[in-house]
Amino acid sequence: METATTDLRPLRLGLLLLAATSLPALACTPEDLSAVPLGYNIDYETQVQPIFDLRCDGCHIGGAFGNLALDPGASYGNLVNVPADNPAALRDRVEPGDIDASFLFRKINCENLDGALGLRMPRNGPPYLSAVQQAIIMDWINEGAFPLADPDRIFGYPFDPRANATPF
Repeated sequence: METATTDLRPLRLGLLLLAATSLPALACTPEDLSAVPLGYNIDYETQVQPIFDLRCDGCHIGGAFGNLALDPGASYGNLVNVPADNPAALRDRVEPGDIDASFLFRKINCENLDGALGLRMPRNGPPYLSAVQQAIIMDWINEGAFPLADPDRIFGYPFDPRANATPF
């Protein structure tokens, strides 16, 4: 005798959408980085990874708190185009070319993260990442979150203004 199975995916999606629309607005006031000069052709291994090595040790290096391991050699694949583990994030950890859609940038740049999004990183702050460290990650994401610098890739001019993340 065959038993009927019910596909619960539409129900789950509906409940997720209902929960997302009924939650209070998630708050983020981005830290102002406009005074930091733009960086161009950011190299992940020599400019971004050292920030993680310095400030994320213990929780995300040598451990995977929040299911995010930032160990050298593995971190890039754990970040770019990977959905954030936090269901309230509703975005990827890093969305190439879009800091506003990159949860990682929100976690390091927001001055008043809503409780549903967790704590500002690094968790042992303040001090948090410096404006220069945040700007390096911001520029890397905005440039397309490439794994390597490429001398043939050219972006803007040194006098271009830096646009801050938008509040949400």
